[in-house]
This record gives sequence, C-alpha cells and structure tokens, in this order.
Amino acid sequence: MSNETASHCPLELFSTEPLFSTGELERHSEAAHGMIGVCLLALVLVWGGHVVKWPAPLSSLPAAYTAAGAIQCAGGLYLLLWVFVLLKPTQMGALWGFTQQALTQIQHISIACNLAACGVVDLAVAHGALVRLVGVSAHSLWALNLICVGLVFMVHPQSTSLADTEHVALGLCIIFGTHFLCNERRDGWLSKSIEALIGAPLFGVAAAILIAFEEKISPLKVLADPCQTGYRLAWVGGLVAAMSITVVSGLILWAAIRGETLGGEGHDTIASGHCRRHSQPTPPPWRRASGRYEMVPTEVEAE
Repeated sequence: MSNETASHCPLELFSTEPLFSTGELERHSEAAHGMIGVCLLALVLVWGGHVVKWPAPLSSLPAAYTAAGAIQCAGGLYLLLWVFVLLKPTQMGALWGFTQQALTQIQHISIACNLAACGVVDLAVAHGALVRLVGVSAHSLWALNLICVGLVFMVHPQSTSLADTEHVALGLCIIFGTHFLCNERRDGWLSKSIEALIGAPLFGVAAAILIAFEEKISPLKVLADPCQTGYRLAWVGGLVAAMSITVVSGLILWAAIRGETLGGEGHDTIASGHCRRHSQPTPPPWRRASGRYEMVPTEVEAE
C-alpha cells in the first residue's frame, strides 16, 4: 500500500541553497516556532488570569476576550510577516519563489491565517455584537480555526522521526485543548467546571514543544504538491480562516446596518457568563438517575 501511495504522490525535495546559508533557515524556523509557542502560552495566562481574577482587568470577560483576540491576531500577523518578509528581507523576489515551492511555507501561511481568524472572532465576541447575533455558536468558529492549526501541525514535514513525533503530539495537544476550552467558553466559564483545568495544560504542553523545538539542519525541503495531504489541509485551513473572517465581518456589518451598537447589551451578554461563576446555575428540568436523564416536573409544571 505504501508503494502505491508513493507512486501516486512521490515525495520530492529541493535545495534551499543559495538563498539560505547552512543552518540559516533552521534558525529562523526555530524562532518562528518559539514565537507561536509564546502566543499559546500568553493565551493560557490570559484565561488563567480571568479564572483567578488577577490582574484585575482580566476578571472582566470582554477584557479577557479582547486580550486573547489581540494576542492571536498578533501571532498570525507575525507569522505572515515572517513568511513573506522577515525570513529574507534582502531578497524578497527569491523569497516569494521559495514560499511558493516549500510545503512548510504554505502550511505556515495557513496557520497564520487561522490564528488571525481566531483573533478576529475573539475581538468580535469581546465587543458583543457577534454573541448577540449567533449566541455561543461564535465560539465554534474560534475552535474550528484552532483545530485546523492542530491538523496542519500534525502533517508538518520534518527531517527526523523525533521532530515528526513532536509535531503530531503538538497537533493533538492543540486539538484536544481547543475542545475543552471551547466547552468552557460556551458554558460561560462556570465556577464548578474543570474544562479549563484540562484544556490549559494541553495548551501549555503545546507551547513548551514549540518553544523548545530544535530543527535539524538540512539543505533540502519538501516540494509542495497538490496531491499531498499536508498541502490540501493547508488550503482547507486557509479557506476556513477566510470564511470565518468573512462571516464575522458580515455579521458585524449587518448589526451596524440595523443600528445595533457593538457595546452595551453585547458586553452584558458576555459578562453574563462571568456572573454565572459566582451564582448557582438554574437547575435544569431533568435529573440524572440510574445512568439516564429523566424528566421531572418543574415548579411551574407542579402548580
């Protein structure tokens, strides 16, 4: 089966010389990995600050979402700038040719777009209009983009089996961490929930892998080919990011046309999740019994 797969989509390599000297590209790659790791770590600190209410501004959900959105937008914009400029600012034309050829660079663009889309979603959530229009489904857009980031990392081509394993673990940590944090976000950060206590360490492990990453020096990189799984996932991630930004922008524009402000009620809508951290949630009209959910009459029905 592997021979058949290889014949359909052969793995081709190309030389990075003379554009990059020996070890130059690897040093830049390690720096980029580290910056994205710092971005994930900053997200953990922001939401940790919201949970423990320190520093004081992060105790407000709109402030926490604003900080998280700014961090994700900064991470995405940095990675885009790294791909198109910072990697070789003195040879922009040659760098563009390299970016079109290298599968890793196409995947970096996809990751950058998804991170930026996550930031846009969180900034829109912070300002209220998005949650007022689509409810907690807004957080699904955030999760969808981060899941794409995790998937792309899992098929990010590496020169050693250890680096491959690290990236698979990195992708899984991001995907599972996103699942738990999305549940926490949708539930309004309830005080008795443990979702954040599971999701945050997963993001922390992902950040540690990125920050500690060391890339083996190799003059050869994988040539991008549309038949590759990593190439297709990169395009899927880019399309998801474009769709998310378009949907969020369209909804906010629609709210503006209808004369709805971006603040006011929207802030109250976000803050309601924070208030539930300090109050007893309203008991649902069902209870857990014998491993099943059974309907029981509420006070209104009993009357």
